[in-house]
Amino acid sequence: MLLALVRRWKGMTSNSNLSAARVLALAEQFNLSATLQHVDQALAENRRETEALERIEAAAPEFERLERLYPGRSTTRELLADAGVSLESLGLQEGDPELIDKWMAEEGIVR
Repeated sequence: MLLALVRRWKGMTSNSNLSAARVLALAEQFNLSATLQHVDQALAENRRETEALERIEAAAPEFERLERLYPGRSTTRELLADAGVSLESLGLQEGDPELIDKWMAEEGIVR
């Protein structure tokens, strides 16, 4: 995409200095736009993770009770399935069980 824009700018002017300045300005704009997209993506991911953390924190007391009642389950999904408990009943969403498992593994917590 950038190359096509550069070629378009080059074809619009015969003044090579002006053309080069436009190319540089366009490249800087393109880089800034890409950087802003990455920042937006990182902020969105952080927001999703924060929201998940809040849901998991709210469900933690019931989750810990289920772990005591159904020990030895290797995954959160297995624990919930064996307990007959849905994600929704705990206020959790799809992906939250995998986050719980990931965070527990990162902390070296074994069920």
